[in-house]
Amino acid sequence: MKRIAAIVGGVVAAWPVWAAAQIEAEDPMEAQRCVWRCLADSNGAEDPAYSACVEAKCNAPLAEGGDDIAVGPGPWTMGTTADGLGLYAAMVDPGTANTLYYICDRSGAGYLLLAGAAEGPSASLVVQIGATPYPLWFEEQNGGYYASTPRDNPVIALMARGGMVQILNGAGYVLGTYSTPMQGNAVAETDRRCRE
Repeated sequence: MKRIAAIVGGVVAAWPVWAAAQIEAEDPMEAQRCVWRCLADSNGAEDPAYSACVEAKCNAPLAEGGDDIAVGPGPWTMGTTADGLGLYAAMVDPGTANTLYYICDRSGAGYLLLAGAAEGPSASLVVQIGATPYPLWFEEQNGGYYASTPRDNPVIALMARGGMVQILNGAGYVLGTYSTPMQGNAVAETDRRCRE
């Protein structure tokens, strides 16, 4: 767990700085409402029409410029970790105020980090992608919850393909809902860059 703190230590602390810039640029709730409209107009998150709608109507193009805090598709952001050794993709759920990060580095290490209003001890949480649940152990550390997702983890592979991702606690309460697009997917791009 010490390695996790070294990789992501500054990411959580830096959150208010880059989040404020993103919120000023676009209303994150509007992006989420767009995703919900697409979901309501389709036959669910597995429907290709849903993914096509999100891609066409809800995702902004990647920002031009450097790797640091580049605005990713739609409400996702991408950047370099505070120690400069890793990369991340992150999205805030405007309903719960929880942020989901995918963090990786060239060594093959990878983590999901849930940060924000979620509180409690370390626990098994469910990462639900479409209709399929994936229980992962999330270790509480420094106010965030980290799950190890090394290279080729099926959860990351599915997030990189696109679809609706939800994080649920043991009681089934939704801690966050995150849309990953099929095209221009920030998780896929971050994972690709970590493999270079």
